[in-house]
Amino acid sequence: MEVHCTVKKSIAEVYAILIDLKKYGQFHPIITDVKKIEANRYNIYETVRMGLIPFRFIYPATVFTKESTDQIGYDAVVMNLVKIKMDFTLCPINAQTTKVVEKISIKSILPVHWYLSRLIKKCHIELFDRVSKS
Repeated sequence: MEVHCTVKKSIAEVYAILIDLKKYGQFHPIITDVKKIEANRYNIYETVRMGLIPFRFIYPATVFTKESTDQIGYDAVVMNLVKIKMDFTLCPINAQTTKVVEKISIKSILPVHWYLSRLIKKCHIELFDRVSKS
């Protein structure tokens, strides 16, 4: 799955948010806290509502950079049941606008791909909208 967003921030500003999951978590609609474990590893605290019931969970995530400074990736394993890989590519549109192309891969033995794809897409569109407005 791919998500494309236009962010009204420079590529450097978007990169600074994506490379630091604590900053990223401040804009994410379902992340409630982020704790740094070591250099590029974090524990992510999320609350997802399914109807009226909130589900809270914690999972580890790793941030990595690609060969160039315009690519960042995340690997996460949620409850040892779902593996999520996100690759972000940043493309400058102009000095103060960045296009973010996000490729998301979800692997699980559970039938959650459809639900998680929709949830992640919705959350990340909102996240980048919040970044634009900040």
